[in-house]
Amino acid sequence: LYYRGMARVFQFRSDYHNAIEYNNKALSLFAEVKNIQMMGSSNLDIGVCYYFLADYVRANEFYLAAKKYYEKSNDAKSLMLVINNLAMINREQKKYATAIALYRTALDNPQKVKDSSAISKLLQGIGITYDLMLNSDSAIWYYKLALGINRRNNFSLGIAENLTNLGISYND
Repeated sequence: LYYRGMARVFQFRSDYHNAIEYNNKALSLFAEVKNIQMMGSSNLDIGVCYYFLADYVRANEFYLAAKKYYEKSNDAKSLMLVINNLAMINREQKKYATAIALYRTALDNPQKVKDSSAISKLLQGIGITYDLMLNSDSAIWYYKLALGINRRNNFSLGIAENLTNLGISYND
């Protein structure tokens, strides 16, 4: 766990290369003891680092590895998170149809874990993707769905994000 802790420190400092190095050390140890859950978490964290380095090909590889481990461990919440990250990569690469399909796949999982914050983020992601496709009507619809969830749960940051995105869409 020391290596994971060090990786987190470097990641929070935006020192992604060192974070990757420590996560790889942790991943090797987790593989030795066959800790499937932690292997998934380490792969996910490495993928996040590569995402922030804009190396989407490598980020995708690690996200797919994390997905495999989360499927083995039946961790629906982590699986939803990694599918969301895969959708974000596709959105960054302008593969909008694939991104939307992944977001919708991820929406199946939060229903199982009853995570309304995650559901609102997925809906927001779909809205952003539609905005990038210049489909403001669909974007607005998804932003409003996310806004409803965030208002019911009093998620201030989510409300602010939804209202900002709605304003941008209405302006467009």
